[in-house]
Amino acid sequence: MTGGRGRVLAHAARAVQGVVLAMLACAACAAEPPGCVKAADLGAPRALPAASADSLLPVQLRMEVPVAPAPLPSMGRSYLYYELHLQSFSSEAMMLISVETIVPGARTDEARVIARSPAQVRELGPRQGAVVFLCLAFDGAVPVPDNIQHRVLLADGTAVAGAPLAVVRGPLPVLGAPLAGPGWTAGNGPSLEAHHRIGVLVLDGRPWLARRYAIDWKKYRNGRSYAGDARDVHSYFAYGEKVFAVADGMVVVAQDGQPDNVPRTAIGFTPAVPLTMENLGGNMVTLGLGGGRFATYAHLQPGSVRVQAGDRVRRGQWLGRIGGSGDAREPHLHFQVTDGPAILASEGLPYVLDRYHLGGQTGGAAERRHEFPLGEPEVDFAKEVNDERTQ
Repeated sequence: MTGGRGRVLAHAARAVQGVVLAMLACAACAAEPPGCVKAADLGAPRALPAASADSLLPVQLRMEVPVAPAPLPSMGRSYLYYELHLQSFSSEAMMLISVETIVPGARTDEARVIARSPAQVRELGPRQGAVVFLCLAFDGAVPVPDNIQHRVLLADGTAVAGAPLAVVRGPLPVLGAPLAGPGWTAGNGPSLEAHHRIGVLVLDGRPWLARRYAIDWKKYRNGRSYAGDARDVHSYFAYGEKVFAVADGMVVVAQDGQPDNVPRTAIGFTPAVPLTMENLGGNMVTLGLGGGRFATYAHLQPGSVRVQAGDRVRRGQWLGRIGGSGDAREPHLHFQVTDGPAILASEGLPYVLDRYHLGGQTGGAAERRHEFPLGEPEVDFAKEVNDERTQ
């Protein structure tokens, strides 16, 4: 849900109430998505006290990972995307130096640090909370561990260690293409430069990150998403393109009738109707895929939704067309998979696409199977046999 590439939604930022977004991630190497740290064997954790010499109590810092990560394959590597929530219960400020990711061993001396995220010293105020957005990249030199543990290092020389966390194992859902044909860009995917990734929202008194793995699908030509009048939705290359069911399932949400917006330009943006928490997605379809997973297609063209709640759909079935409704600053398809049908009050879940080609490339490396398109690549979707893409 965005109009410009990588821009944070102003209203989404305001909705994060009482959560400080502390990005304690080291700069990623050029081959990794922004914010990712390449896993490596950095040796045994250095012994540090859990409290200062003049303190009776250990450091009063709560550490929690609300959604355990699962390995996400992309371009031959595996990635762990997740968040570490910190909450101080101290009456004094804490100065955070770094966060270490540790693979615990059967014995204390077998533990290994696989990632260290130094950053500018960040102050966590008295009884203040923060969210640390983490991404670990594994290229085979270090295997994806079954368990990880985190340790926060403080400026006073102390450290706080969290409980071991089990990495989610098992196959990810393999989904068909939500679109057809060439020239698609997988924008605003998991990255510290994408508002989806850091878009924690507090709803009903708890934080959610429904857009953890969301993608804004657009089309670009010569670096632009439109030709002609920037304030006319019909000028945008993605506008009116068909969207398709990524799997067999049941329609649990089908909304239509919301007008397209006039796209945002330098003179500003005013939505066609006042935005509420109920209509941010605009015209949309949400499919129940089974297994506690839901796929949402947002910002569809008014009058294009072809299904109703309760309908059974088949993979490849035509659901609607890309539009510019809801919170869309320009026409695009916002696609996400979550653990609930609510577009925002749910948790984003990982998945992989059955197959796609990297645009502008040839040879065997261009075809990707059972991967997630990280890094905003250009993607070509081949037409599938016996589905509505060919009609």
